[in-house]
Amino acid sequence: MQKNFNLAWRNTSNNQKNLLVQNIRAGKAQLIKKIIERSNLIKHMSVVIRLSSVIIENKILLSNFAENLEILVDNGLNLIVIHEYGNLLTKQLKLLGIDDKKYSPHFGDDKLSGLFEMVISGHINKRIVSKLCSLGVMAIGLSGKDGNLLVAKKSNHIAINDSWLYASEPLLVNPEILLAIEDTKIVPIISPVACTDKGKTAILDTDITSAMAATAVNANKLIIMCENDFLINNVVTLSSVTELNDLLNSTIEVAVTDPLVKASKYALLNSDVTVQFVNSRKSDALLFAIFD
Repeated sequence: MQKNFNLAWRNTSNNQKNLLVQNIRAGKAQLIKKIIERSNLIKHMSVVIRLSSVIIENKILLSNFAENLEILVDNGLNLIVIHEYGNLLTKQLKLLGIDDKKYSPHFGDDKLSGLFEMVISGHINKRIVSKLCSLGVMAIGLSGKDGNLLVAKKSNHIAINDSWLYASEPLLVNPEILLAIEDTKIVPIISPVACTDKGKTAILDTDITSAMAATAVNANKLIIMCENDFLINNVVTLSSVTELNDLLNSTIEVAVTDPLVKASKYALLNSDVTVQFVNSRKSDALLFAIFD
């Protein structure tokens, strides 16, 4: 094991070494050893990350997430991030004096559909992109409309923080843009806003969108950043629907109807992806999920 560690360290770039030394000084030696030992094993791995709004709202958590992505990109991973909007959308609408309970952004049949899109694809998306770019990560902001990346279908009600929004599901994911930038160190940050086949705007459910994207690009992992209480060890890894059912039977914290469960089941049934629930509030849980 030590021999493998020494060999991996010699093959590590100076930029990576500087980052790793800083983290070792911060008391993260165990994690850093995992990163060095496994860095060659994960190169070119494709990972789709469903980013929780809890991270986006919190400056410290967002900074930690950005730093983690920098390490992952430096280690050759192909990353795709699809972000939530829940709390942030509600807060922005309230600042504008709008009660989101009264309006529906689905399929553009409301006068304010452009406002919903502006907040999600503009304010929220660019907040993430800006943080990543400030650390040198080549992040680009995309919406599902760009390149017809996401096409929406019939909408369903979902509850978000005691408010009701209409969230649609993708009819299909066109992965051409995402596949074209593989192995370029470019990280697409995707807002869940799409068009229907008739050109109308639809706001998508982030969970199922992430699962469908992971399936479309044949990702190795679908990482769901969340805050569920069952994440005692910060990371739960699932390789099959059987393991998902075992998790549901062992905890009362997750309902079968939970959008996260629906998304996980979709991914596990339709691809060879490994699904991981990762604690959004634990700064290095994402790295442990990747390198463990």
